[in-house]
Amino acid sequence: MHCIYLHGFASGPSSTKATYFADKIRSCGLTIEIPDLNVPTFENMTLSSQLDLVEQLVSQSKKVLLIGSSMGGLIAAMVAGRHSNVAGLILLAPGFGLSRRWQSLWGDDALTRWQQDGHLEVFHHARKQQAKLSYQFVQDAALHDSEKIRVTCPTLILHGTHDTVVPISESINFRTLNSEQVELHTLDDDHQMLNTLPQLWHHSSSFLCRIV
Repeated sequence: MHCIYLHGFASGPSSTKATYFADKIRSCGLTIEIPDLNVPTFENMTLSSQLDLVEQLVSQSKKVLLIGSSMGGLIAAMVAGRHSNVAGLILLAPGFGLSRRWQSLWGDDALTRWQQDGHLEVFHHARKQQAKLSYQFVQDAALHDSEKIRVTCPTLILHGTHDTVVPISESINFRTLNSEQVELHTLDDDHQMLNTLPQLWHHSSSFLCRIV
C-alpha cells in the first residue's frame, strides 16, 4: 500500500507533522510521498488545483492510504469519495465546512478587502513569511461541497479539543454522517496538534495494522 500525506493550508511538504508521519510510515516498510499542494503557486492556488493534483497521484497506485492535515484532510476525504482504490483515511483536524467557515476565520472586513483587492496576505508557515493568495481561492472553494462528504473506506479522525481554527464539531458531524466508517479520537491539543504527536501515531499505527 502506498501512502500520500497532504499538508494543510499555507504549509508545505517539510512541515513538522508531515516529516514525523513520513518517518513513522517508512519505519513500517511502507512507501510515502508528500506532494506540494501550493499549485500552480500559492498565490494562484485553488481547491480545484489541489484536488486535480491529488487525484492524479491517487490514480497511479492500486491501493492508497491518504493522510491529511487540516485542509489536506478535507481534500483527502473529497478524493476518497471519488476513487475506490483509496483503502483508508487518516484525517488530522480535517477542514470540513471550509466555505461556511470563511467569515469566522477571517472576519467580514478582511473578506471585503480580499474581494476588493483581489488578494489577501496570509502567513505561510513553510516560507515563514507573508504571502499573497488570490480571491479566486474563495470563489473556487464555493464550487465544492465541503459539508456532507460521504466516504466508503475506513477512516480515522484525530482532532484537538482546543482547536479554534476548525471546531471539533465539524469532525463530530462528519462521523455522524459516516458512522459505519469513521473512528474519531479527541486529543488535548490545539489545531496544529504538535503537542500530541506520539498519541497521533499511537492511534494511526493501530489503524494501519487493521487496513494494511
